[in-house]
Amino acid sequence: MTSPNTGPPKVARRRNEKRGGRAGSASGSEVAARPARVITVDIDGPPPELSFDGHFQDAWIVLCRGGAPLGISVLDLTADTVFKQARLQEDIARARASQPETPSSPPSTTALPRISVVVPTVAHHIDELALCVESLGRLDYPDFEVLLVDNRRVVPTPDPLAALAHDRPWLRVVREATPGISAARNKGVTESNSYFVAFTDDDVRVDPRWLRSIATRFLREPGLDAVTGLILPAELESAAQIWFERYFGGFGGVRSFHPVTLELDPTKRSIMPRGRLTERDAKGVVRQHSSLYGVGRYVAGANMTFRKSALEHIHGFDAVAKTSPRSSTSSGRVVAWDTNLRLSSITAIAAITRNCSRSSTAAASDSRRCSRRWCSPIPAICSPSAPRCRWR
Repeated sequence: MTSPNTGPPKVARRRNEKRGGRAGSASGSEVAARPARVITVDIDGPPPELSFDGHFQDAWIVLCRGGAPLGISVLDLTADTVFKQARLQEDIARARASQPETPSSPPSTTALPRISVVVPTVAHHIDELALCVESLGRLDYPDFEVLLVDNRRVVPTPDPLAALAHDRPWLRVVREATPGISAARNKGVTESNSYFVAFTDDDVRVDPRWLRSIATRFLREPGLDAVTGLILPAELESAAQIWFERYFGGFGGVRSFHPVTLELDPTKRSIMPRGRLTERDAKGVVRQHSSLYGVGRYVAGANMTFRKSALEHIHGFDAVAKTSPRSSTSSGRVVAWDTNLRLSSITAIAAITRNCSRSSTAAASDSRRCSRRWCSPIPAICSPSAPRCRWR
């Protein structure tokens, strides 16, 4: 599938960020950061409109089937129409070929477990938080709650969070005065009343099928302790958004639309017992080996779900890592990396699956907010009793 980087894209940010701009490429030359229209297309539906509107010069097309993302097609909207359509059809054909021939039937609605969704916030951007809450309210899931963890140092009067919770019986606001996203997440875990706890950020817009995809994965593989997934861009207008996607790979650092399984390699002799990961594809073929510390490449805090008992077993998130809920992408990823590393070191596996949500967060290279994100179906880490798990 066509892509300007080594993996398909994930995240984009705020619309009021300065548009356009130039950035240095790997060769040192300067190339314009061209704004791109982000489009979601069902490969079994009609093709999208690909005309050049005078502003968006590229199109980043998320190819889906049944709500599950299968790949990205990147097209030059200023190119010839016949060429654009031909390239898109090639990418759609690859997406179809990448999907399993006999997809599993979904579990019954009555079998789906209750899930608690934890959203830490300092409420700096109420408009983005409101979009996040609205998307959570559109979830296609029978039994869930949302815990909005108030991590502000000072609660203003009037309090805008109280207004967000009004007439939303599925939403609760809980207070955590200790600053830092780890403390806020741990508070959410403590207050949750579900066996599974999902985490996202206050600038994310989740896909309506988000929780259903997560629950399906846990039900099909009862040994799983954690599931995570893609975070895709909702917009690509500013230079920061575009370069973040193109050269840094978006959130998580590794983006793949294909199932993988991560296993701790018990045969590897090293100074750190169980210190190497083995990555396998859906057919069980080994793709690569990496250090246990590499588990952080497969997860970001905006789209991760844990079995509550697993988090309690490792005593939750490390509160020493006092990154803010509005902290930079790199520091926020460290917190998720630390938790997954500690969970992996006592268990056997990490796997990755597909599912989605969108949002906006801090820029990768500076404190400017630059990206809205979309999380999509997801990966997982397994318990000692289940030495394997897969990314579907």
